[in-house]
Amino acid sequence: MIEQPLTINEVLRYVHHDFMNQLQLVKMNLDLERIEAAKTAINDMADATQTFFNINKLGIQKTIEWLHTAPWRFPSLEITIECNVGSAARETWDEALYTYLEQSVIAIYKGIDPLVEQRLSLNIFASKAEFEISFDFIGKTTAEPIALELCNAELELEDVSFSHERWHYCIYAHKEGL
Repeated sequence: MIEQPLTINEVLRYVHHDFMNQLQLVKMNLDLERIEAAKTAINDMADATQTFFNINKLGIQKTIEWLHTAPWRFPSLEITIECNVGSAARETWDEALYTYLEQSVIAIYKGIDPLVEQRLSLNIFASKAEFEISFDFIGKTTAEPIALELCNAELELEDVSFSHERWHYCIYAHKEGL
């Protein structure tokens, strides 16, 4: 686990490393004349790029940076991010979202069982009327539930459940009328 934010150089190194791995996968599949596998790898790269740009539409810098760098900072977690962002989040939510996500993952990470596969799924939805981040960890951790507050009256914590095998919650906001 990397507790400090990554430097620009570190981020660029990770990005280029991941990109080279993906290109090598495409080349290997083409060399083996596995055209469908090569197409799948290319489609996966395109999907990852689209997710990157969708995350950026959120418009909240600390949370965006956290979402982009979390897979490198917490390498024992298989982190997947799905997002549908049609409208930016409110800037006033940024610190609370970043802090809650960061503290959740740090708590889980400190207690994970290295012999068990660890998955974290983050689903993000943002429209003109609503905003939601769904956090779903499945694996094994000795971590106890965190006692954090969102520190923003516009954000609500819903569907909360914590166990040693699963942490799940949704951070929700209704934008209309705010």
